[in-house]
Amino acid sequence: MGLLSAITGRNEVQIETVGGARERRLTDPLTAFHALRVKRQVARGTEFGVLATATNRFEPGLPAQALCPGSGAAEVTNGRCQNDAYVAAADGRWRSATGDYAVSGQAVVSLLRHGPARAARDGIAVQPGQPAAAAPCGSASRGASAGCGICRSRCRAASWSSTTWDISTARMTMP
Repeated sequence: MGLLSAITGRNEVQIETVGGARERRLTDPLTAFHALRVKRQVARGTEFGVLATATNRFEPGLPAQALCPGSGAAEVTNGRCQNDAYVAAADGRWRSATGDYAVSGQAVVSLLRHGPARAARDGIAVQPGQPAAAAPCGSASRGASAGCGICRSRCRAASWSSTTWDISTARMTMP
């Protein structure tokens, strides 16, 4: 079992406005990152694990009509410019005794809270409060006992994800 918590301080930068005035702007608020990992071997060559991560941002309340400091790209939503992010995952792996065959899989759920919606590269907005999920899996074989002589091969089984899944949400939870 592993547990990690980290807190990063508030970051501000000084900018010069179009009119020449200098201002301090918040680029990143006080943020707490948390990660918990539990992994167990349940039989020879078989293991299961769970992972939970959380990112909590402590932003000062901002008026609803304001633009977000730093980028100014998004309007403040419920007094927030950045999202809190949560991810939970379960995974498993089996490997044959000879190591020639392996199967692995994972199920992941993510959730953004607070702040504005974010546009993903595919144009689908990632909305706070709307959970998203993915289930990547794979299999591999190698070596003579896999029937391919000295060749080594790896094939990916079909994977699934919801239309609102965005890997950057999962990345947001890592310090």
